[in-house]
Amino acid sequence: MARHAAGGRAAARCALGAALDPVRAPGRGGGGGDWQSLPPLFRQHAAAIWAGLANRERTRLARRLLPYWNLAMHRGAPSSYAFFARAQAEGRLRHLAGTVTGIEPGDAGLRAGLRAVLRPKGGGAPLHLDADRVVSSLGFEFDWTRIDDPLVRNLLRRGHAVPHPVGVGVRADPATLALVDSEGRISDTLFAVGHPLRGELFEASSLKEQIDQATRLAVLLAHRAEAAARQVA
Repeated sequence: MARHAAGGRAAARCALGAALDPVRAPGRGGGGGDWQSLPPLFRQHAAAIWAGLANRERTRLARRLLPYWNLAMHRGAPSSYAFFARAQAEGRLRHLAGTVTGIEPGDAGLRAGLRAVLRPKGGGAPLHLDADRVVSSLGFEFDWTRIDDPLVRNLLRRGHAVPHPVGVGVRADPATLALVDSEGRISDTLFAVGHPLRGELFEASSLKEQIDQATRLAVLLAHRAEAAARQVA
């Protein structure tokens, strides 16, 4: 395990070094590059690096890196950002960094029905924000122990699916995308594509990765069907 982890770290250093070259160029007399080009470059190596890490290192990396990775990789379309920028310039939108620690009923004397309590990033006194609505835009919930869905709960209860030790997605066989059950057996009938594979593959949410996974799975299932048909014949 330690050997694999060391190999993963070495691969990470090589991949990051190559990805950083365009940005480091100004110091070497070059024109330099945009930092936003880094995530797509590193993305090419992410799965291999992730596979070489122990679950303890994966957990630490997921906790510290995933929020920034999601911001850098999963960006809005230009038209959406233009609307956002216009609303901000017109004073109709305010951006605050922090953690929502609670949502309370609003002041009866105000029109707002809710009051959100925000702990500002970097410290300071909590902020109380009156609002008509509070909308979570954090995206998908990757921790399967917190997903309130009948299918997910049933798969976990029956042991057909097991939450990944990293805390995101479920255990699966990266080669076949089949789920691994509570007894450690690779399923012949249950497979995953996309978000459930986050713990196994790191970046599994983007459309490109999901198309690649779906294509791989379709080919695998087609080969199995052909083999079964030959046996029957």
